[in-house]
Amino acid sequence: MRSSTPARLLTDVPQEIGDLKNSTRLVKSAARVLRIFELFDVLQTELPVCDVSEMLKLPQSSTSDLLHCMAELGYVYFNPMTRSFGPTSLVALLGVWIAPSMVDKGHLLATLERVAARTRQAVVLSIKNRTSAQTVHAIQGQGSMDRPVVKGSQRPLVHSSAGLVLLADLPDSDIRRIAMRYNAEADSEETKVSFSELMAQTDHVRTHGWVIRLDAERTGMGGIGMPVPLTASNERFAVSVIGRAADIEMNQDEWREILGEEMEAYSLQQMPPAALAADIVGTP
Repeated sequence: MRSSTPARLLTDVPQEIGDLKNSTRLVKSAARVLRIFELFDVLQTELPVCDVSEMLKLPQSSTSDLLHCMAELGYVYFNPMTRSFGPTSLVALLGVWIAPSMVDKGHLLATLERVAARTRQAVVLSIKNRTSAQTVHAIQGQGSMDRPVVKGSQRPLVHSSAGLVLLADLPDSDIRRIAMRYNAEADSEETKVSFSELMAQTDHVRTHGWVIRLDAERTGMGGIGMPVPLTASNERFAVSVIGRAADIEMNQDEWREILGEEMEAYSLQQMPPAALAADIVGTP
């Protein structure tokens, strides 16, 4: 079945994006992935498999496999309502170190930098990728962490402060389904989660707007998580201060207050001038 992608868009793609005839010296899968991202950049819209296949002159089965693989890794999302794919914020943030002011006018990344400077801990920005919380941006801490936080790394939603924040947006039935799936695939009884405890933690996020998770026994690490105020894209993010469990526990009140202050300041930066003025003077 043909998609509703406008015919104009199908003909406006620069020829060099769809031309893979001279790419025999390249690893074809790598070249195709890059061409797909270039296509999204040109059209700036979701695309179904059939349109990507047609515009890039690729086999439809290979295109479908590539897009589903990219979705599993968190670089594209799949919209089941439109049967289409689109790039995630992980793509936008991959090269942010090259020109940070080009992303979100630098507001969110500057906010994360301030949190890291004030707490001296690692600060991680995460999105939901299926049953995991995936790191899309990380600022390394100046504290005593054993290893750096890697962009693109994933942690189970049920076992991370960012994951608990992201779970809080979901219906209870979805949270139960994710917990049951995680327990079914768990390596040991010790790593399985209690649904009642999980719901208590997500309810805490819904009520108080933050959560603290300590994993002193297994990893020795802990985190303080909060939701990021919605941006223009309406994509859900979680921000976490990550450090040694003992440090998180000892400084939780101070670091939670810092995180809350910076998220509130960031929220004000996203408000249009008229709404901001009304908020300041307390008028409707």
